[in-house]
Amino acid sequence: MTKRTEKWTRTLLTLITVSIPSIGLAASQPSRIGTEIKAMSLGGDLSLTYGWRYTSFESERFFLGGAAYTGQLGSDGGSLALGGFVAGQKGRLGSSLETSIQLLAGAITTRNATGTADGGLMLEPSLNLGVIMGPTVRSVFNAGYAWTPGGTDASGVTFGLRFEFLLDAPPAAPIAPAGVSPVPAAQAPSQAAKAAEPAKR
Repeated sequence: MTKRTEKWTRTLLTLITVSIPSIGLAASQPSRIGTEIKAMSLGGDLSLTYGWRYTSFESERFFLGGAAYTGQLGSDGGSLALGGFVAGQKGRLGSSLETSIQLLAGAITTRNATGTADGGLMLEPSLNLGVIMGPTVRSVFNAGYAWTPGGTDASGVTFGLRFEFLLDAPPAAPIAPAGVSPVPAAQAPSQAAKAAEPAKR
């Protein structure tokens, strides 16, 4: 095992070790589905991919899921496909920003215009910065490195932009009309109480 392989193996083990205490706790975060455009510098050439991902929160911060992408390899008309298992840890910056560190572990396959294939096992650690655009929408910018141990032409820096949609978020609180103070739920009269008022009179 090379020093580079040992480095990424330790990174993966550290992420798993930090996250294990969170697994099994009640998750208060909604699941998310997202669509993403990812740019990858593979073999010194820029490749563009498009794909989808799904994540489910196992606790307040730890999430698991999967992702798959396909696109054009470089500028010579080749193709590529990648996908795998996603694991990560989410944080928060203020009221409008989210951060996360994640690892995509799976496989990548490429085929250039001449038919030469490359690829294999792939690990892609990345840093993510999300902007809260609404109660159920997030825009996320990310940067990472896709590393394929057996294929140098399938390794390189990655950048992405995705939109995530919260699937089971709680409904937003109703907005009171201008000039009207909302009545707390504990103080609002129930339908049964309203119906009983004429009988009392």
